[in-house]
Amino acid sequence: MRNEAEAVALREPGPRGHDAAASYVPPPRPWRAFRPSPKWFRAGAWIVHRLAWRLRLLEYALAGLEREATSTVTVPLRKRIRLWRRGFLGESAVLYDLQPGTLQDYLSDAERFVGSRTINGPYAILLDDKLLFDRLLADFPSLKPRFFGVLDGARVLSAQGVGGDSGARSLRDLLQRERRLAIKPATGGGGRGFAVFEALQDGGFALDGAPTSLERLETHGRAESRLMVGELVAQHADLAALYPRTTNTLRLITMQDETGAPFVARAVARIGRTQSEPTDNWITGGLCAQVDLETGVLGEAASFPAESSVLSWYETHPESGAQICGARIPHWQVIHSGILEVARTVPFLPYVGWDLVVTPQGFKIIEGNSYSGVNLLQIHGPLLRDERVRDFFRRHGALRR
Repeated sequence: MRNEAEAVALREPGPRGHDAAASYVPPPRPWRAFRPSPKWFRAGAWIVHRLAWRLRLLEYALAGLEREATSTVTVPLRKRIRLWRRGFLGESAVLYDLQPGTLQDYLSDAERFVGSRTINGPYAILLDDKLLFDRLLADFPSLKPRFFGVLDGARVLSAQGVGGDSGARSLRDLLQRERRLAIKPATGGGGRGFAVFEALQDGGFALDGAPTSLERLETHGRAESRLMVGELVAQHADLAALYPRTTNTLRLITMQDETGAPFVARAVARIGRTQSEPTDNWITGGLCAQVDLETGVLGEAASFPAESSVLSWYETHPESGAQICGARIPHWQVIHSGILEVARTVPFLPYVGWDLVVTPQGFKIIEGNSYSGVNLLQIHGPLLRDERVRDFFRRHGALRR
């Protein structure tokens, strides 16, 4: 009826002798700032995105190829080629003592370098960038070391709300107040770039225990970009007794079960040696011992088989003489439950390697890793023998076999 009335109105003469049709104003067209993307553009964008993703995976794979090209572990070429076909690097034959019937129980190097790198998706940056990681732990101030800012030559630049200060302060003044500082790059891993700045009692300064000048420390701060300045956490006396010249840390791996609840998949203790100073890094010469998840008791410790074909095991520290096998991690139950509490607050990070220092009062988290080294975990036994772990990697598409 409405349409008919409108048609009649259009035919009837309007006021002042004009037709209604002449004065009719059509309704405004729908507002459109942009029209839909053309099909050719959508198809091209899909190709570009897929190509970029493939190139990113290729970048991850190149890390594995670099590892194979630079590894000094002694493995015959024929054996290496056989392992490559199954996704393993040559050094894995020595690290895991691989046998034909056990390969399926280990997360392969291809799955580690490519598959597991994508598990945390875009949120991985929160772990890869230590400045962001410090903010990620804002709800747990008692579990993180104090962060003073970023080193800029003779100055430490801090941000409002970080360490309780704003603006900049003198590196000299901060050193004289704190006496020892931990310096590390905001990105990267493996202990690369870590240094200890120290103010000595005689008024001098030291870099990684060696006496030096303040000018040398300031030059160190200018040579590297985005060096973080933080508290050098004092470790528990029981951990210091294993090797007192390095801070000996724990790494706990958390994953999520099918309900989204986090669990600790494996834990290891890293213990320094002369070769690894100033860190306890395993690849640079430190030791690695598994932590029993129920009791916190350490097993035997292994060293990386550089320029060797044999994995060496130690019940006692080869330099300090301290007993490793059978030693107990202090506050273990507090550490185990505390890490799970933190993991529950970041459900968007299903796969995290937490590095922490055991302190006299409990523990502090010093780093989070989105791409945790698997070799120092699997030297103590294959990860995929645990059905929860195997199911986790399968659900996240990391298993390629």
